[in-house]
Amino acid sequence: VEALINGFMTLLTDGDVDRVTALHGDADEEALEDLLSLMGQNGFAVSAQDVDPLVREGRTLVSTFRLRVSVRGSFGGSRNSDHGFRAVLTPSGGRWSVASVVMISED
Repeated sequence: VEALINGFMTLLTDGDVDRVTALHGDADEEALEDLLSLMGQNGFAVSAQDVDPLVREGRTLVSTFRLRVSVRGSFGGSRNSDHGFRAVLTPSGGRWSVASVVMISED
């Protein structure tokens, strides 16, 4: 799970909008827009917070985790926010591959 989250955090901090969008798919477009907006802000950084172990759901493995997002405000101060994500892995050629990583909308 750690490698999955580290890989996803690298996509975010590298600004890989295409790959992040592809992993998000059609799920919750508003959450995706929020995530892409955060990625474009000054001083964007992420760190892993709470990580749940992988759980088998049918033919997939699922993990939820939280990332702390930090951005630099217009006056130089930092603003932090926590966001939940759900990752789904599927079997492919004897290995598990990441099928999706979706930011979870929190009400």
